[in-house]
Amino acid sequence: MKRLVTLLIVVVVLPFILSSCSKDNESQILGIWVSDQASQKVGSDEVLSQFNYLEIKEGNITLGNYVNEIKDDITVKNITKSDEKMKYEWRSKKKISINSSLYEIELKNDEMIIKNENIEIHYNKEK
Repeated sequence: MKRLVTLLIVVVVLPFILSSCSKDNESQILGIWVSDQASQKVGSDEVLSQFNYLEIKEGNITLGNYVNEIKDDITVKNITKSDEKMKYEWRSKKKISINSSLYEIELKNDEMIIKNENIEIHYNKEK
């Protein structure tokens, strides 16, 4: 009887544990990201490098830009969203395809680095 209960627990609980591990990056990427550092190869034209604000939802990225403005001695972040949207798809735990371009991705706590042979962008998570 004990073996049956143990087997049932393993069969029921293990898939949930494994699925939560595999979805970690997928859920961690969701939210608003603001870049604070970027480097780009001279002469390359990467769309991601033109924006410093990403709003990432399930399968879609809305691009935008922000500027810090000072109003009445208070710094205010002014965000301008563009009409530019991109689709993304996970290729592996550390690779993501954004509008058919393949990037390496590193997610750690509230920081993200997206890079390929032409660019490397560091983001901080806002929400």
